Amino acid sequence: MTNEEFRIIIDETAKRIDGNIVWVDDPQHSGAQEFRMPIQSDEGYPLYLIGRYNDAVGKLTYAMIHQSEGCIYRLDLGAKHRNPPSPEGGRGQLLDGTHKHYWTERHRDKWAYQPNDITAVWAQPLAVWRQFCVEAGIEHQGQLTDPPAQGELLL
Repeated sequence: MTNEEFRIIIDETAKRIDGNIVWVDDPQHSGAQEFRMPIQSDEGYPLYLIGRYNDAVGKLTYAMIHQSEGCIYRLDLGAKHRNPPSPEGGRGQLLDGTHKHYWTERHRDKWAYQPNDITAVWAQPLAVWRQFCVEAGIEHQGQLTDPPAQGELLL
């Protein structure tokens, strides 16, 4: 995927998620809750979205996945990230807390920055969801439930 193809996808404002979203226990038994939903678009982009919430470690992620390219856009809260090294050979910038990953031809989804349009914190997954959808151009036609508190999951 080229940078231009990524920009066309992310700038598309007719992306939508249909239906209610319910968090489920991570099948890898990490203690996190997650969901996976297809993203519909007029252009038919092969996209889906993954949400991941871990109350025990204070992390929240919403990631847009392209079926052939992998993750192309991701919002992480409560996690550190180090960008790739600079062309001059210096260490990449360390980002602490809220950061967004976006696609580049050179680094794929390994480059991130600290946004100013996400003001909610990791412990507010519904507020973050609303901000993420607005910013990513996704209309959610349904509801997102609150993730269950740690220890409330049914086994």
